[in-house]
Amino acid sequence: MSLLNIEVFRFMQTPFYNTQHAPVGAFASFTLGAKGAKGGLDLERAAPACENFWIGCEDRTGTTLQVLPFCEASPEPEKAFGKEPETPSRLPLHFFEPNEIQRNLTPGCDAWNTEDFHFSIYTQAPRLPNPDLEDSAELREGLVPAVLCEIRLDNRHGHTKRRVVFAWQGNHPQTIMRCMDAGSVVGIAQGMDRGFFGATGTWVAGQGMHVEEILEAVRQMDLQTLRHSIGSVGALIAEVPAGGVSVFHLVAAFFRNGPATTDKRFRYWYLHWWDSIEDVAAFALSSSDALIKAAHTANKLLGGQNLSLPRRWMLAQAVHSYY
Repeated sequence: MSLLNIEVFRFMQTPFYNTQHAPVGAFASFTLGAKGAKGGLDLERAAPACENFWIGCEDRTGTTLQVLPFCEASPEPEKAFGKEPETPSRLPLHFFEPNEIQRNLTPGCDAWNTEDFHFSIYTQAPRLPNPDLEDSAELREGLVPAVLCEIRLDNRHGHTKRRVVFAWQGNHPQTIMRCMDAGSVVGIAQGMDRGFFGATGTWVAGQGMHVEEILEAVRQMDLQTLRHSIGSVGALIAEVPAGGVSVFHLVAAFFRNGPATTDKRFRYWYLHWWDSIEDVAAFALSSSDALIKAAHTANKLLGGQNLSLPRRWMLAQAVHSYY
């Protein structure tokens, strides 16, 4: 076996390695997969943003918040305001154990699966029509600067409703975390150019110093605590009834207005259609079926069934990354 294949096999033995999930033509990526704060929303930069994510659910008893290990412990943020941290009356947070997580990376989808909780990120590899010759739904779906994510929670063995959580602590130095309500979408964002959004009425957006604090506010229906605009953590939370299976979609959306280059002042092509990050998110969510179909088509076209496992893995990484 070659040294390259040995190195690739080493990565394939663990579910914890970074993969870039890049929309076509946006110079952006939702990078995720390595343990700790190693991923993030990358816009016009050459490295992961190294941001914290808490992606998971309440356990079957409703006494623990279980998350994928994509975050790191940070100093108590209350101390920055001259306040000592209080003893929390909120759910303890636990990571899923490595042996509880199965990861499956294909050209069109990156999925983390546990017994009840499943998180997937879809990457398109679309056929792009010539944008100079047509303006079609297919072209817009291919060039929307967003990455579609899916959360599925199986609560058929649960006796009470459970909540799924997608929380993010961005580290952009010039913008604060904020909650956004914009018609059909609700989201958490930093600035006007990056954020996560879900459908209004399905997701509740909150902000705080800790993801557990936001979840507790949702559990207690304390909307004032959810929107105090101080904390650096934003979260989207949805509920799954007892005895059922629920599937939720959300998108990582990007939007850069104005020139994207310096010498010749070109703009991103997607500015032909969308005026804001909220518009991008609304379109991507409304096109979720088409985006998922495009990802499945990519798997069929680029599955590499005649390739060795290491080469198949490298092909999937390349398709996700090099748009």
